[in-house]
Amino acid sequence: MSGIGEAVGAFGTLKSAYELVQELRKSNDPKTLKAGIEQLSDRLLSARAEGFKALEDYKVAVDRADAAEAKLRAAVTFDEQAKNYVRHRCYPGVFVYREKTPAAGEAAPPNYCAHCFGEKKLEILQVTGSIALANKEHTCPRCKSKALFQVSP
Repeated sequence: MSGIGEAVGAFGTLKSAYELVQELRKSNDPKTLKAGIEQLSDRLLSARAEGFKALEDYKVAVDRADAAEAKLRAAVTFDEQAKNYVRHRCYPGVFVYREKTPAAGEAAPPNYCAHCFGEKKLEILQVTGSIALANKEHTCPRCKSKALFQVSP
């Protein structure tokens, strides 16, 4: 991780700046002091830049960890919710997911895309058209998968 390297580099630069200050305290020569102050200024600016870079890398690492934690929480939550759904055959070779116990007063439970369900997403299939022989086509708005449903007469 580069942030750790930069933090260590910043501390190393600060140490060398401190050592330079210790040397400059022993000098009375104006030219040596002026050159030393320029070197000290450069070292301090370098340490500051390395410190900010380390801080930026730390922030990126924290953001990545937060995103991974949120993704893990979502997966665990979905796995818990998935227990409330059952696979349903809607046409030979075509499956969707439905709630095991639909909400009270609901005429028909929504049909969820099997492909998206496998990716831990709940997407309701939308009716997109009728096909001959009393079949209805449904399409997933997320992945564009199609499912054919036999319409009861």
